[in-house]
Amino acid sequence: MWIALSVLGVYVTCVWGEQTVERCLSESFAPECRSDELLVITSASFGRMATGRCMPRDYGNGGCQADVRSFVDAHCSGRRRCHIEVTDIVQLKVKPCPEGFSSYLKVTYNCHKVVRPSLNECQVHGETRPLQPSGFLLPFNNEQSTSSHCPLVIEAKPGQTINITLHFFQYDPAYSSIAKTLQTKSHCLLVAVAREQNRSSPICARQQRVMNVFLSESNRVEIDASKFASNDTLFTYLLEYAVVGCALPYFPHAVHLEREGPRLRISCNGTGHVWTTHCVDGIWKNLGEIYCPDDRLWSPQTYDWSTTKGMVIIVSLGVLIGFVLGLTLLGCSMVCINRCRQRRRRRGLRRQEQQDCSYRISDVINPLVGHRDPYVMEQAPTGDTWPGRSASLHSLRTGQPKMGRTGSGSRLQGQHSVDGLRSSGVHLYESPHHAMAARKDTWPR
Repeated sequence: MWIALSVLGVYVTCVWGEQTVERCLSESFAPECRSDELLVITSASFGRMATGRCMPRDYGNGGCQADVRSFVDAHCSGRRRCHIEVTDIVQLKVKPCPEGFSSYLKVTYNCHKVVRPSLNECQVHGETRPLQPSGFLLPFNNEQSTSSHCPLVIEAKPGQTINITLHFFQYDPAYSSIAKTLQTKSHCLLVAVAREQNRSSPICARQQRVMNVFLSESNRVEIDASKFASNDTLFTYLLEYAVVGCALPYFPHAVHLEREGPRLRISCNGTGHVWTTHCVDGIWKNLGEIYCPDDRLWSPQTYDWSTTKGMVIIVSLGVLIGFVLGLTLLGCSMVCINRCRQRRRRRGLRRQEQQDCSYRISDVINPLVGHRDPYVMEQAPTGDTWPGRSASLHSLRTGQPKMGRTGSGSRLQGQHSVDGLRSSGVHLYESPHHAMAARKDTWPR
């Protein structure tokens, strides 16, 4: 929507989108864009094009006109505001219509938003990234540029490319000294360099208004124009970028993609189904519904043993190996537990033997009166043994007194047992009392 006021030849405008205006011979053309926008002239004609505000009637000489876009471009395009008097065009000796008929100016222009290099973003990240998929880049040599040493990085989605177009507004030698220089020299006027991962390409201004200067091979391009900045405000151009093509679709399942230019072939690895689609204006057309099963292993209709035979074998081997390892660990644990129990039993027997073989040596060597001799058994209930004593012996092997007590024959049995052990070669330890009793039994009566 446009809101335009024309007061005494002064034209003030607030613009949203493209606009066409007419300025009579006594008026001026003075458009102004917002702070983040720049002017781009689409067309400009001078003459008597059609009836309207500046030509209320047609006297049969309508339709005469001349193209003056190059003149308006040189003064307005690439700038935020400009001012042109319609009479300035008359001074160029442009006379498309017969004498006596006044001409007027008709201009179609647009205020394009531009990507302005951000000083803060450059200081933090060292680059500026435009957010929109297409737009115009603010020229580094423009008076409104905020930074001349910050590259612009344009990044699209995987599968897409980036096209760079140069709009050069000083192409007419009649209105630009730069165009005259280009006319006399064969080399181009370098304005920027486009770089991607594997290559770099210069962007040159030639004697053309619009040129496609670069098409990327990848989805990321860096535009560097810091070395070619100029303070000449008449040297005006704009770089237009646009993301081209369709991004590769993302499939979370097992899908194979084959792309040939705008054509994409999609095949499902599980079912073998194939789909073909084409990219038109950044959108995949005639794609239809794509169905690829998430997990064919649990689908009874599409299950195929031949494709999962190897997996079944591997899983079975894993289960078998785990079972064998479990049994092995269990057997080793049982063996270790049994060995520990045997060791504990052996230690207990050794301690018992040590306790059985222990006695007080002082009681044996020098027994006190009233103390029981540890080597003498209690008095037998019957028999004619030594008074108050019974035949006893102490074995080193058991550590306990050995006796024979069977009524009246206890003394003889004890004596016979001692004699038997002595005859077998077993060394016996006897108490003094028992030894004396044994000797008395051998005395003649």
